[in-house]
Amino acid sequence: MTAPQIALISDDLTDALDSAAPFARTGCRTVVATGLASLDRALRAGADVLPVSLDSREGSVSEAVERARLAAMQLA
Repeated sequence: MTAPQIALISDDLTDALDSAAPFARTGCRTVVATGLASLDRALRAGADVLPVSLDSREGSVSEAVERARLAAMQLA
């Protein structure tokens, strides 16, 4: 498993896709993780750019912080 050159953490899927688009347009291999559960699979894909959706927009602040922390740990 190769770590991505760029990792993006988004609060929802729309933001993850929007943030990935400019990289994909330039030819960067881009894989979007649709949630924490799919982050391992996305990491194994060997992408240069890996945005992850935390699906945290509607939740509590503490839940969003915890999801961001978990994502950052997996991406590090």
